[in-house]
Amino acid sequence: MMKKIKFIAALLVVSFSVAFFQIGITHAAYDPVGAGCQAAGNETTGPVCGAADEDPVSGSNGIINTVANIIAWAGGVIAIFMIIFSGFRFITAGGDSGKVASARNTIIYAAVGLLVIVIARVIVSLVISNLK
Repeated sequence: MMKKIKFIAALLVVSFSVAFFQIGITHAAYDPVGAGCQAAGNETTGPVCGAADEDPVSGSNGIINTVANIIAWAGGVIAIFMIIFSGFRFITAGGDSGKVASARNTIIYAAVGLLVIVIARVIVSLVISNLK
């Protein structure tokens, strides 16, 4: 049990490190759309040049936000499915202590997974809001 927790913690640390590294690389580039609009003498807002505050990478509809939303939704659906499936296994265990323990552990891991998904999503939102 302790090895699993250490493995999950190490996996989370590596995942967050890679995510922060990727955000730093993608945000380091200058804004070619805004620079092009300003160089042409156009306003930075409008149908052609777009909003100056909307970064296609870290904006509200940017790539990072979209990918984070997709991963959060997929992980959430899988975790909910696992909770329902484990509840079914728990009910049909018939008093077998091994099956009950297995179902209980799966429910706990799925709940922890949901918590990690929520925390990761909050961290991504905070990082994106601080990039602006």
